[in-house]
Amino acid sequence: NMDHPRLYQKNRGRFENPNMGDFFELNGFEGVLATTGKPLLRRGTAQPLTIEVVAGDIKLEDLAHDIYALSHLSYASPGNAMSLPFT
Repeated sequence: NMDHPRLYQKNRGRFENPNMGDFFELNGFEGVLATTGKPLLRRGTAQPLTIEVVAGDIKLEDLAHDIYALSHLSYASPGNAMSLPFT
């Protein structure tokens, strides 16, 4: 069980925030999803979500896609990302 996952990308020897929507599967039932990141996150560090399938037969990649789509319903601030805390 991870407490604080970290996704990053290496660009010309520098570590940078991941792109929004980047997903890394840890195993068949756990993964890490970046709901914030490049290009909208201009300052700070992206705080990705850990996703865990605890029941059912849904594919982890499909679940990550749905969570990513639902995490950007911010009509009050167009052009900026809004990360929702899913439980």
